[in-house]
Amino acid sequence: MYRVNLLCTNRYRLLRIYTLLLIGAALGLVTSQAHARVRNVSNGYFEIAALDFRSLSYMDDLSNYAVKISGRYLDPEGMAYPKPILVSLLPDEYVDFKGDYLIRIESRNSVELDIRWNKAMTLESCCLALSEALLTQYALFNYGSHAVAILSTWPVSALSKAVYLGLRPAKISHLVNQARVGVVPELSTVLGWKTHKIPGVDTTYGYLFLEAMKSSAFDRRAIRNFFERSLSGENIMQSLAKEVQIKDVHSEVIHLEKWWRKSLASLINRQYEVVESMEESRLWLSAIAGFSNLIRFQSEGTPLNLRSIWKYRSEPEVRDLIRARIEILGLRLPKINPAYYNSALFLAEVYESLLNDEYSHKYLRALTVYLSHWEDVKDMEEIIEDYVSLK
Repeated sequence: MYRVNLLCTNRYRLLRIYTLLLIGAALGLVTSQAHARVRNVSNGYFEIAALDFRSLSYMDDLSNYAVKISGRYLDPEGMAYPKPILVSLLPDEYVDFKGDYLIRIESRNSVELDIRWNKAMTLESCCLALSEALLTQYALFNYGSHAVAILSTWPVSALSKAVYLGLRPAKISHLVNQARVGVVPELSTVLGWKTHKIPGVDTTYGYLFLEAMKSSAFDRRAIRNFFERSLSGENIMQSLAKEVQIKDVHSEVIHLEKWWRKSLASLINRQYEVVESMEESRLWLSAIAGFSNLIRFQSEGTPLNLRSIWKYRSEPEVRDLIRARIEILGLRLPKINPAYYNSALFLAEVYESLLNDEYSHKYLRALTVYLSHWEDVKDMEEIIEDYVSLK
């Protein structure tokens, strides 16, 4: 959901949030300790403002992952936004909207996302909020405000579920079970839903439509084309029917609704592989073990990494960040490639040691175990890749 509000720029709203918290502290609505910790970080696509570093780090990691997944379906040139989307993680007392989040279009076509940040906010809802904001920005930047007003639900739900299931792959069974027992809507209905009605529709079917195209051997270019055309506000039913007919190996005339039902039946009855490749696990673990692009202590001039972070372990920012890393590791574990599974566990132990151990030798022992296992697995992966390349 969104609404036009020509009031302020990204920087102004960051200042506004900070001012609100100052006033809240003066009135006793929030503590002075809380307002003193307003923080923000930008990753190019999202600029995030939050009260604590743990929330900031969590949303920064999640938004980066959402951008990575969106790259499968969106034109990279179309994502060259002039300014990042401002994401404000707001306590309940500063929320002026219903639901989990609100997307605003501000002056100069800047997109802003306000999230109701409390214990009830789920990972799945965060994925939906980030995905809708990202695609709203994409539609606005590439096709104008008219496209935003008629933005289709299915690309938003498809992207949000892809992001969510990328982090919680075991949840695919829950999604499939929902489809098995639910009343399947007609494809024209699924493609006709608009984002301003997201709270009232089942977002499962947008994702299943995406998977139906993949299972019918649509190539990446075709899938990206349908994403693009839907984001522009175009009705894709006719062009989709032509593509489905092209993919039919028996050259029979296939009704689009029949293809939809048949594809769904195939999707909900298949066995799903939820483990990622060794390369994917290695790249992700490497990213979550790094800190240089996220935190710098300017007074020290030394970027944080696994070797230097011990002396900063008492800093509130560091402790919040480490707790966020542990949480993210727990979310990802079910998907980690078995070869890197122990590395992920050892990295979690390194982080637990940072939080709990008093003496550095215990931390160094945990770090040594992690690094040793990490290097061994990387060597094994390289040997396997060399062998496969010879086949």
